[in-house]
Amino acid sequence: RVWGHCRGGPAHVSGAAAYEAHVAPLLREACLDCHAGSEPEAGLSLEPWSSGDVPDAGRLLEHELLWTKVAEFLDARAMPPEGMPAIAPERIDAAVGWVRGALNAAREGVPPDPGRVTIRRLNRTEYANTVRDLFGVELDSERWLPRDAVGYGFDHIGDVLSMPPALLEKYVAAAEHVADVAVVAVDVDAEPAVRKFPASALRASRGAPVRGAGRVLTTNATLSTDVWVPVSGTYVLRTRAFGQQAGPDPARIRLHAGRRTSDPIDVPAVEPTDYETRVRIEGPSRVRIGVSFINDYYRPKHPDPAQRDRNLFVQSLEIVGPLPGTIGPFPESHARIVTRVPDAEEDVERVAEAVLRPWMHRAYRRPPTEDELRRVAALVGAVVSEGERFERGIQVALQALLVSPHFLFRVELDADRGGAVEPVGEHALASRLSYFLWSSTPDDALLEAADEGTLRRDVDAHVTRMLDDPRASSLVTNFARQWLQLPRLAESAPDRKRFPSFDEGLRRSMAVETELLLRDVFLEDRSILSLLVSDYTWLDRRLAKHYGLLPAFDAAPAGTARGR
Repeated sequence: RVWGHCRGGPAHVSGAAAYEAHVAPLLREACLDCHAGSEPEAGLSLEPWSSGDVPDAGRLLEHELLWTKVAEFLDARAMPPEGMPAIAPERIDAAVGWVRGALNAAREGVPPDPGRVTIRRLNRTEYANTVRDLFGVELDSERWLPRDAVGYGFDHIGDVLSMPPALLEKYVAAAEHVADVAVVAVDVDAEPAVRKFPASALRASRGAPVRGAGRVLTTNATLSTDVWVPVSGTYVLRTRAFGQQAGPDPARIRLHAGRRTSDPIDVPAVEPTDYETRVRIEGPSRVRIGVSFINDYYRPKHPDPAQRDRNLFVQSLEIVGPLPGTIGPFPESHARIVTRVPDAEEDVERVAEAVLRPWMHRAYRRPPTEDELRRVAALVGAVVSEGERFERGIQVALQALLVSPHFLFRVELDADRGGAVEPVGEHALASRLSYFLWSSTPDDALLEAADEGTLRRDVDAHVTRMLDDPRASSLVTNFARQWLQLPRLAESAPDRKRFPSFDEGLRRSMAVETELLLRDVFLEDRSILSLLVSDYTWLDRRLAKHYGLLPAFDAAPAGTARGR
C-alpha cells in the first residue's frame, strides 16, 4: 500500500487497484481530448498512460516531472479547463493522492543519488578574498582578473566558470604579483641594484621627439616609467640630462617617485650630466618614477637667437637601491611565511618543506600529500641551485601554489566513492561553509576541526562563530547583491523629467540602503519576510529627501543608524 495526501486528509490506496479505478479512467475521460495524438496540447501526451497498465517505480521516476505537473494541475483545479465537463472533486483527490503516493514510494525504493559535484573555480571576488586572508595581500581583482561569466544571475556557478588559456595567463600574472608582495627576496648586505631606462623607453606626457641618444622636451612635460620596488627603503633617482639654455635661468627639473617629488634641480650643463636625488619609497609596491621639465622658456622674437628657446635633453633615467642601512621594514607576511632560512649545512629542500607545509595546507584547504610537498619544495631547491636567494625560491613556490588546480578550484577529492553515497568530507564541508558565508578560504579553526574530524559534529557552533566574523559581510556584498541583482541598479536610467534629482550619489545611496537592510536580516537572524514587510530602513540625508522623509530624518538623534 502507498499513502497519498488528498484535500480531505490522508487516505491509503492500493497501487494497482487505485490506478485502474481512479487514474486511468480520469485520463481517458477528461484529458485525452487535448493531450493525445500527434500534436498534444502543450506538447504533453497522456495517451500512453491511459490504458490501465500500472507503471512501475522505474517508469514513474523516468517521467517524474510529467506526473508532478499532472498532480499540480489537478490539485489546483486548473484541469480540466473551463468549458469542459467538470469532474467530481473526490475523483480528482483520489487521482492526486495516487500520483503523489506512488512517486514517494518509488523514490523511497531507489538509492539516493546526490550526483557529482562540479569542480568550482574561484571567481574573481573569491580569489582576491582568499589571497587577502592567506597572506594579508590586498589584490585589486578588477585590475588583475577579468569579469567572471554569469549563470542564473550568479558569478560562482561551477558550470560557467571555465578556464580558457587567456584567463590562466591572468592568474599566473596575479600569482607572481602576490608572491612578490608577500615575500621579499632582497639581500640587505648586497650592493644596491641599478635599473637604468633609456629615454626612448620612457612614457612622455607630451610630445618628446627622439634626438640622437635621448629625447628633447620642448615644453614642460614628464618622462616616466613604472618600476617594482621590492622593499621599503631609500632609493636614488638619477637622470642624465642637459639643457639648451635660454633666458635668465638654467633649465630646471624635478625627479619624482609616486607622490614624492624632489625640490627643483638646476640643469646648467650643455653636455650630458648626471643629476640625482634620494627618496624614501614604501614597498613592496609598483611606483611611477620620472623626470619633469618645469621651466620652459620660449621667446621667438628675442634679438639674440641663442636666447629664444629653452629645452631639456634627457638621455636616461635610473633608480638605484635600496641603499644599505635604509631597508625595511619587511611586510608582516614575509615573517609569517619565511619562518626560517637554511644555513650552509642544511638541506634546502627539507627546510623548504617545513616552511611550505602549513601554507600548502591553507592554500589547498586540506593537508598536502608528501608527494605534493616534495614537488613544490624541489622548485625552491632548483632556484637556490641557480644562485638565487632562498626567499626567491619561496616566491616561486608560492606562485606554483597560486596557480595549482588545488588552489584555483574547489576540488572535493572525497566526492568519488565508487557509487556509494556518503556524507560530504570534512575538508569539503569546511570549504563549502567558508566560501558561502565568507566568500573566502577556511580559517585555521575550520581546517583544524576538519583535520580532527569534528567539524560536522560542531557545525552549528562554527556557523555561529563565522556569522559573527566581519567577513560574513560578504553574504551581503557578494551573494545577496547577486541574488537580488543589485548590480543592475548601475544600469538603470530613470526618466530625468520625472526624477530630476536622481544622480550617481542617489544611486549609491539606494544600493547601500538595500545592502544594510540585507545585512540586518542575515546577521540579526530576522525573518526573510522582512525584506518585503519591514517597517524600517537605512537612510542618509540625500535618500531621506528623495523619500519625503527629510523632517523625520533631521529630527532623529545624531548617529541614528536606521529610521522607521
